[in-house]
Amino acid sequence: MKHDTLLLTVGLWLVLAKAVLAQAPFDADYYRSPVDHPIKLSGTFGELRQDHFHMGIDVKSARGVAGDKLYAVADGFISRLKVSAAGYGNSLSIDHPNGTRSLYAHLDSYAPAIQAFLDSVHYAEERFEIEVAGESSGLYSTVRGPRFPITKGQYLGTMGNTGSSFGAHLHFELRVATNDAAFNPLLYDFAVTDTRAPELRELGVYRRLPGGATSTLDRFKLTNLGDSASLGELVHVPPGEIGFGLKAYDRQQGTRNLNGVFQIESRCDGAVHWLAKYDTVAYEQTRFIQAHYDYPAKLGGEGYFYRLHRLPGDQLNLYKQHPHEGFIELGFGESRMMSITASDPFGNARTLQFRVVADLPAAADVFPSYHHVLQPDEPVTISLADATLDVPAQAVYTTTYLTTTVSDTMAAGAYSRCYTIGDELEPIHEALSLRVPLVDVPMSLRSKAYLTTCGGDDFRLPAKLTTGSTHLQARVDAWGSYELHVDTNPPVIKPLDRYTYLLEDDITSARDLHYRVTQNGAWVLASFDAKKNRLAVRRDKLGTGKIQVEVWDEAGNRSQVIRG
Repeated sequence: MKHDTLLLTVGLWLVLAKAVLAQAPFDADYYRSPVDHPIKLSGTFGELRQDHFHMGIDVKSARGVAGDKLYAVADGFISRLKVSAAGYGNSLSIDHPNGTRSLYAHLDSYAPAIQAFLDSVHYAEERFEIEVAGESSGLYSTVRGPRFPITKGQYLGTMGNTGSSFGAHLHFELRVATNDAAFNPLLYDFAVTDTRAPELRELGVYRRLPGGATSTLDRFKLTNLGDSASLGELVHVPPGEIGFGLKAYDRQQGTRNLNGVFQIESRCDGAVHWLAKYDTVAYEQTRFIQAHYDYPAKLGGEGYFYRLHRLPGDQLNLYKQHPHEGFIELGFGESRMMSITASDPFGNARTLQFRVVADLPAAADVFPSYHHVLQPDEPVTISLADATLDVPAQAVYTTTYLTTTVSDTMAAGAYSRCYTIGDELEPIHEALSLRVPLVDVPMSLRSKAYLTTCGGDDFRLPAKLTTGSTHLQARVDAWGSYELHVDTNPPVIKPLDRYTYLLEDDITSARDLHYRVTQNGAWVLASFDAKKNRLAVRRDKLGTGKIQVEVWDEAGNRSQVIRG
């Protein structure tokens, strides 16, 4: 692909991504493997997560521990470096001449020259968490060009377990450089050996309700044999619009991991009526995953079911064919022959065939009791006694019957009544805004107010004080019950040795704690591991003198320790 074809607007990201994929793979030898050992996958592109798709592949460590060497998959230059206590941890991105970008995440260490540059940024900004990106950053000079030109196969660092990682591996992505739309690396010529077909575990059967929501009619355990799966019986349903869901996993020989599938196709009497392919996803679309799988089933402990039908508010571009939005309409006594095939990028596939017959009594549409009706694409403001709830246009995926209640009194320790909104088993796409008055909170404590689930759980909603500190305005991305509390307890710092400290707080998550380490008044670099709550001082950056560690939470409560 010529470089000038990439000079498109961000609004055309999908056109560009499809153009890239239409030519996949590039020259067979364009990309090399990011590791020297055989690739075993612990995660695949498009794999289901609760509120996002997995946007790359996870490559397992050869030895099960950190330290495997990582290499650039193609020529280019480093366009982004990021150090974070959570998320991708230590990561770097390389822009390539063909208009793509590769990303390497959860690194244990960087190559020496890269680490020396990052250390200089840490000290210039006096922060552990940093991000350096773009032509206006220190990674690029208009005179000298890129600070870190990269050649294919160049050593970048070592595989690790930093950030939100729970085992040594490389999270690797390929993106379109102009807009970061991610696409499936397994479409390209990486050396992955996989002859194992996906496993089809369970079939879900649904009825479409007025307003686009669905109700679960039944679930069937599946038996896998060879390249097929079976459920051993007819699927009986009432007449109406019927949809299906599939619990399925991709497997690779030599690993125990249950990975995501690459493609699901469903046919009705031989004709395709659903085709979803996990080839490219834009980051701004990834939260629509909550409409893509059976959200109540997941939250109810039933695991992930891929929906083979589309909810009204689902705007994903994964669906290549979806006549009637994936639903089939059956009159009483009618039947259809269904065929569902899940496949991986290497030609392995498994197919389930069954007959569905509408011979059950017609199901009545039962509408729940409710106080408000929410519609996709329709914003609304709701009064909750003395509080206000703003529901944005893209909050719900289907017609939603919302119940709201406000308690008559305050619970012990609370500074407001309990506001209960919605059903926790329904997803929220775009976060709501809940404004709660602070009239019962003393002025001296209002900066320490926070919203938590009723009962005072150790949980804090992201929130800010309104002008004049009259209300607390919180971002709500899950239905539930919420009330006001105040946080006056400082964090706890537990020295494990002179260089390592365990940070704890009863309300603020460790990820959101603030900290500063100094020696003789000068800032000292210390790394923070959010999953272990550990702050580790870089010994090679220390001189002589006492170490002072200061930590404060989101409410501004502070603690400090001094170690000789």
